[in-house]
Amino acid sequence: MTEIPSLDHGVIGNGQVIALVSPTTHIDWLCLPRFDSPSIFARLLDTDCGGSFGFDVPDDARLEMGYVRNTNVLRTRVTSADGDFDIFDYAPRIPSGLGVEAPIEIHRVLFPRRGNPRFRVRFDPRPDYARATPEVVEVARGLDVRGGPLPIFLRSNTPAPFLTNNLWIRLDTPQY
Repeated sequence: MTEIPSLDHGVIGNGQVIALVSPTTHIDWLCLPRFDSPSIFARLLDTDCGGSFGFDVPDDARLEMGYVRNTNVLRTRVTSADGDFDIFDYAPRIPSGLGVEAPIEIHRVLFPRRGNPRFRVRFDPRPDYARATPEVVEVARGLDVRGGPLPIFLRSNTPAPFLTNNLWIRLDTPQY
């Protein structure tokens, strides 16, 4: 029998995009450029082929997810023997004159809190409901994903080889 995925996800969005974030830090559902577009990450529906974007943490880590008070900013607190850090997930809304701009972006920012915490990046996009075969290309300041209906970019201050090779990263300064 197939395991049914947990539905205790956090939701982030800005009226243009919506993502579902699992208690284990993975974005398990995201459609771009709008919430009614084809999926980029769909692990919520297919754990093997759906794709996701998350962070591996040490086995002894305890994770606690909740919203920053009076916001749609999701904070996941990671506590382990090595150290503690917070992951802040949000989709920005930018005041623009009398209106609000809702860019097609999801932000994930990691802040160290104590000790020498470490993590690994798991970036596994599967564009167009996993029907497209993505090519992930290392570029300056991140990764480009080609092969779907639209280009996707992961911008980061973490060196690209750490993003593509699942290498452990010591979190001593904020990372995005």
